[in-house]
Amino acid sequence: MKRDSGFTLIELLIVVAILGILGAILFVAIGGNPQRDARDSNRLTTVSQLQLALELYKNANGNYPQTLAGLAPTYIGKAPTDPKTGVAYSYGVDANPANSYHVGAILENEANKALCTDADFDSATPGWTGGFDANGVAVNIFCGGVANGDTAYAADAQPIYDVRS
Repeated sequence: MKRDSGFTLIELLIVVAILGILGAILFVAIGGNPQRDARDSNRLTTVSQLQLALELYKNANGNYPQTLAGLAPTYIGKAPTDPKTGVAYSYGVDANPANSYHVGAILENEANKALCTDADFDSATPGWTGGFDANGVAVNIFCGGVANGDTAYAADAQPIYDVRS
């Protein structure tokens, strides 16, 4: 009985399955976390939209609202919340008159390069000149956090992308 040379169908299926598993592991290791990155992109877009709504509000009323909820329903549908946690975006406004604001969102990816271009980044230092922590309190942290090699910031500080008027 002569056996033809080659691989059986079972052997080929096993090899394809192993390659698929290895490819999936490699994709996750190199590609990062697509859901996290999508949420961060959503946060950046929302902050940009809030900037526009705040400027429209000021043009119509002469100052900025005391809360983001003050923009609803004319300028935004409702005050936005974080896509993962549901927590409101950080917002601060000058007491009286309300002629400047500071709004921000916590990003999940500490290495997000948007953190190096936001309102707090000072390229001369380099680093942050002061931003929000998770409680909306001003802190000093560095661009991109530990993931970008910046170890000089407080361990409890979070990467906040923020803009100011």
